[in-house]
Amino acid sequence: MWDTSAWTKQAPVIFQGKNEDVSVLAFSPDGQSLVSGYDNGDIVVWNFNKQEINETISAHSQAVTALGFSQLEEALLLSSSSLDQTILLNNLVAPQSLNTTLAEGKGSPTKLSVGLDGKLVIGGNDAGELSLWEFIPTSGEENLLNPDGTIPNLGFALSLYGSRVATVQEDGQIHISETDGVEILSIPIPQSTAEIVDASGETSTTEEPSIIDSLAFSDDGKALAGSACTQRKRVTDPQTDQVTESCLQNTMLLWDAETGELLQQFPSDQTSAILSMAFSPQDPNSLVVGYRNGAIQFWDLQQEQPVGLPLIGLGGPVTSLSFHTDGDILASGGENKLIALWNLSPPQIIGDPIAGSDGRRYRVSVQYR
Repeated sequence: MWDTSAWTKQAPVIFQGKNEDVSVLAFSPDGQSLVSGYDNGDIVVWNFNKQEINETISAHSQAVTALGFSQLEEALLLSSSSLDQTILLNNLVAPQSLNTTLAEGKGSPTKLSVGLDGKLVIGGNDAGELSLWEFIPTSGEENLLNPDGTIPNLGFALSLYGSRVATVQEDGQIHISETDGVEILSIPIPQSTAEIVDASGETSTTEEPSIIDSLAFSDDGKALAGSACTQRKRVTDPQTDQVTESCLQNTMLLWDAETGELLQQFPSDQTSAILSMAFSPQDPNSLVVGYRNGAIQFWDLQQEQPVGLPLIGLGGPVTSLSFHTDGDILASGGENKLIALWNLSPPQIIGDPIAGSDGRRYRVSVQYR
């Protein structure tokens, strides 16, 4: 129950599905299907309007890490990747599937982006490094885009249609490159202030590079949003020497993705870390963010202010946000095994949690239009 004059009371619509952890969500291009991937490797295709399961695909042996769609003339291909090192392609129009094992050394796919030409651009982690490659569904051909595999994976984002990638690197900068490896520019990461209290109670202050918690491209690729804790405190317990760290100020950042200019830097309304971001397809000045404490908040970038009350009620860190094609429905997912659907006009929940068993969870942030 939410006490606010802006929202109307409406019973939630429940998507009662598998008793497994939900790892990733995606809408079909026409908005008629919602697809959910699970930690046990299953994929469920839902009739969005009826909240019924159309199909369950059990082909992966490990957690599903990313989902995407490719619309062809006579097929609607659902692509999925998994920790089992495979990409699975299912034609949702005429039931058939293609399964191909990824080449050794590419790591576990964690983000997918579907290009305008139908190719999949894939990002994955392998021993702390980022691998980028493209996959052609019609032929099964795959091409590693960065064969030297030297990009440290400290966080990354793929642009819409997979034309660019932004990576957080050990040199304290965000590097924006074409996915074929041609670097466009590098953006310095703002410094953060750390207050340090040692075991004797002495306090000191130091400057250190901020840790970027999330990144997201705008739909046109011209803006890059990010978040970081810019004020933190570390206290050493005099009895146990255990160090406890807390964030005093989370900061939201907006850069020009073509020049690297820092356009905006303003404080978040919470000290809870921002783990996911997505630009609204309806308004490039509207950004939705998901917090570690389970809240989802819309922000007006022009006013640098939150819009309305946060969407609260599901609990658990929000690690994935995805808009419906026309921007009026938002899907969220996170570490608490929940799929949630939110109607945005007016803001209200139209999804509900699905109970799952304990298991490993993976952060995936994928947007489909």
